[in-house]
Amino acid sequence: MNSRLGDSSVFGLSTFGFALAVRGTQLTLSSSIAGATVYAVLVAAIGETLAGLWAIARGDGYLAGILTTFGLWLFGYYFFLTAGMAAGLVTPKAEGMYVLLLIVPLAYLTVPAVRARRAALSLALAAVLLTLLSVGLGAYFSKSALLTTGGYLSLASALLVWFLAAEAAQKSFTLAHSAGPEDAGPSNPAPGGQRAIVQPEAEHA
Repeated sequence: MNSRLGDSSVFGLSTFGFALAVRGTQLTLSSSIAGATVYAVLVAAIGETLAGLWAIARGDGYLAGILTTFGLWLFGYYFFLTAGMAAGLVTPKAEGMYVLLLIVPLAYLTVPAVRARRAALSLALAAVLLTLLSVGLGAYFSKSALLTTGGYLSLASALLVWFLAAEAAQKSFTLAHSAGPEDAGPSNPAPGGQRAIVQPEAEHA
């Protein structure tokens, strides 16, 4: 894995958490911020897709799978809410089905995290899965109680996703700023911009 490219999950997860938080706020506090949700979805779509492509370059196929799946789905959701709305294609059942069917790939993407006992990641993915289930069923059957529940789950998911983003940010910061002279090389210069000078070992008598 090419770790020198950095961890793209920092901005991918940060933007996704942002979209979850705005959507959750819309469903629980004020439906009048629906416009903000549309643009938050677009921001997350861009952030997650770019992060997923970045993860592919790093050789992290699992992370890439999660990020690009959500990123491309969010692009579709953005156009569904904008161009689809203008074309008269948006209905409660259509939106509900679009949301519900994402549960399938999310479920099998969650399995490796559970098997590897990645507690924080597993919990975040499970929370997002429950959010999709509640919001999807609420939209499909036009049940406001399910939508409100989905809103609270979305807010909880945002906090968990942001926790993962903060954890990744701390690890990225540590990795980027902990390289000493012994780690320096052509692609990793020593502090001060100078290349590390390797001293030859003393010859044994």
